[in-house]
Amino acid sequence: MERYGCKVYAFDPTMGRQAHLRGSNIHFQPWGLGGETGTSTFKGKKIPIYTYRDILKKINEEKSLIDYLKIDIEGFEIDFFRNVLNDDAELLANVKQIGMEIHPGRSTTIRDKIWSQIRQLRSLHFSQVFSQPNLVAKNPYEFRNKTVSNCYEILWVRKQFN
Repeated sequence: MERYGCKVYAFDPTMGRQAHLRGSNIHFQPWGLGGETGTSTFKGKKIPIYTYRDILKKINEEKSLIDYLKIDIEGFEIDFFRNVLNDDAELLANVKQIGMEIHPGRSTTIRDKIWSQIRQLRSLHFSQVFSQPNLVAKNPYEFRNKTVSNCYEILWVRKQFN
């Protein structure tokens, strides 16, 4: 993405790395994305977690147009969506595309919450244009007489940017 002139921000609190510049325009921060700002524990270590709004504030990009927001937060999608869709939906007005790995698991309750949040995303004029099971997550199972996965990749595009 940097080769196309994009400013790239990467966040991962689990790598044990300090903030650094990975390329001329690729910024890395050891932060996690979640439903509330605070800390969480990962493998016995405290890691910093921030809301989407707080991350945008910290990197000074609150008003920037975001071409592609890629989210892979290992099962915390419900917390992220609950926070953004209920408290900060206006922040998504500047986002052209959202690529997300979701982890619905086997629980119908979790699946129902995720699909409900996806409907909310649709109400903000995002259209799902792509989805597929994540083949790295090799744990398919039967659900309502279909073989399904515990992990999916989904891409949404905001209609006004088509």
